[in-house]
Amino acid sequence: MQSQIDDQKEFKGVKNVIPMDNRTEQQIEQHDVKVEKSGIISKEQAEIIVLENADMEAKDISRLKTKIENYYGKDIYDIEFYADNKEYNYNVDMYGGEILAMDYEIDKKYYAKLSGKPVDEAGAIELVKAQIPNCTTGDINLKLEHDDDYLQYEGRAQVNGVLYEFTIDKNTGTFVEWKWKNHK
Repeated sequence: MQSQIDDQKEFKGVKNVIPMDNRTEQQIEQHDVKVEKSGIISKEQAEIIVLENADMEAKDISRLKTKIENYYGKDIYDIEFYADNKEYNYNVDMYGGEILAMDYEIDKKYYAKLSGKPVDEAGAIELVKAQIPNCTTGDINLKLEHDDDYLQYEGRAQVNGVLYEFTIDKNTGTFVEWKWKNHK
């Protein structure tokens, strides 16, 4: 079932290369998310929170799907969409609008079109540290893998109760996969 978002609604997110979890509380305050008497935010409100976190507007995405699921004992909105050759997935707590997890992945058919500069292991670590607040080199586990015809750094980091998993294309320094889950 497709959801419709008012295309006239302004989305004012802080620009960020990768959507991060540290903006969620600020976004909820900015939008005065109205929590119903039941404590549940609407599907549309959850979609607005997600689009702002991704720093996108409704006109920039396609195939938006929102469904209700239970995620480790919490009722959530599972929100998926496509934009910029990436498939995004967010899990938003129905009770208050906190983003519990997000991930995106670039479709492999677009790998050949990636641009950027090659990175070594130290460069990949610096890219990760730039994306995760308060992340240190010691927080990052990284290994070089060969996936099909591509060399990639696969890794993970855990910082302040959030588990991050990522894949960086070695030839371009592009994050081709990015995931995080809030374990707080």
